[in-house]
Amino acid sequence: MKKNVNVTYPPSAFITKGRQRIKQYNDTVYLKNGDEFEIELFNPTQNKIRAEILLNDVSIGSGIVLRPGERVFLDRYLDEPKKFKFETYNVDMNDPTVLSVTIKFYKESFYTTPGNINTWYNYVNFSTDFNIKTDISYNATAPYTLTNTPPVSGLSHDKFGNSITSSETGRIEKGSQSVQSLVNDYTLFDTWWTWRTDWKILPVSQKPFVKEDLTVYCTNCGAKRKKFSHRFCPHCGIKF
Repeated sequence: MKKNVNVTYPPSAFITKGRQRIKQYNDTVYLKNGDEFEIELFNPTQNKIRAEILLNDVSIGSGIVLRPGERVFLDRYLDEPKKFKFETYNVDMNDPTVLSVTIKFYKESFYTTPGNINTWYNYVNFSTDFNIKTDISYNATAPYTLTNTPPVSGLSHDKFGNSITSSETGRIEKGSQSVQSLVNDYTLFDTWWTWRTDWKILPVSQKPFVKEDLTVYCTNCGAKRKKFSHRFCPHCGIKF
């Protein structure tokens, strides 16, 4: 007889644009200059969790509270309704810093004995998305934000393979106005994180070139191959 097994999956986090996940290369995603993006957060557990967001190891606030089964696309800073925006610029090649996004997930705490309550739990503010799925939101604004984000850089070459002395890098700035609303939540959470997700964001100029990026045209009729899996031209039948 088949037994029902309850499998608990860990919370997840992704970088999205227009609520569509950006293609990832291992732990790295690539954005264009001026791209506004979201951080998708999902809680598959049976309890509330707190998701703390860090940009280059600097926390942007106390975090987001996610209820069981809740998915949130956070597009804004916690202390100001401004969207996450990726901007690029050129730096000297000697700077090896990579722009990182870290999400730390904390379990809900059920230790409520008065003598063991940490006052940090009672006064910390959290935040969440008001417009996703429900009309009731948890969390609130955070008292500080990220400033002076270190730049990212990587090794670049010109079309002849010669190394160059500068590279395009990026940082996260404040973009256009966000319509997401945030409210308070005073749930108690553990002081140590249980799950962690790490991402790197780089400019598209740093994206590795792969064969799927090649644009192939039919040598007989000139039609463009729409998918890499297509072996024959859909118009004239000639093999690509």
